[in-house]
Amino acid sequence: MKKIAVLAVAAVLAGCASDDQTQLLSSTSEMTYSDEQQEAIIGSQEAVDTDIVQTAPPSTVVEEVVTEEEVITPVETVPQQQAETHSGYTIQVLALSHNKGFVSYMKNLPLGQPVWMNEKDLKGAPWYTLLYGQFATKDQARNALKALPQSVRETGPFIRSLEEISSSNSPTLTRMN
Repeated sequence: MKKIAVLAVAAVLAGCASDDQTQLLSSTSEMTYSDEQQEAIIGSQEAVDTDIVQTAPPSTVVEEVVTEEEVITPVETVPQQQAETHSGYTIQVLALSHNKGFVSYMKNLPLGQPVWMNEKDLKGAPWYTLLYGQFATKDQARNALKALPQSVRETGPFIRSLEEISSSNSPTLTRMN
């Protein structure tokens, strides 16, 4: 629950940043959430693997200033029918209310695994998640999550089912690499 709260706070704060500046903040302070935010947190909680219990190190504040607007050039957009054929697990490493900053954030991820951006509609507003890897089993995904760099693990990534993502309302998976 704490990881979800930290991720939600980071997503909310990142969404509040101006167009030419992106801030990624981790915090453990108590927040009051709107109905939309609570719904997003509850939806994310269902996907969290309850077998993993870890104590997070003290939070740090990370600021990333993007001076020039990054243009995301999708490699491949997967229609809904094709997305349903995806099986296995992936790791959600980031969720934002905008799609700026994903390209630079991808530099923090290890090479050798596919990276997707998933655009979905949440109560009429677009939300973007960055998904790392495609793993046949939850154990493989768990091992990959543990192998992520510390800077990525501090943002609270978690394992998600690709089948669940592709069968959700209005998913659009775009391969980024």
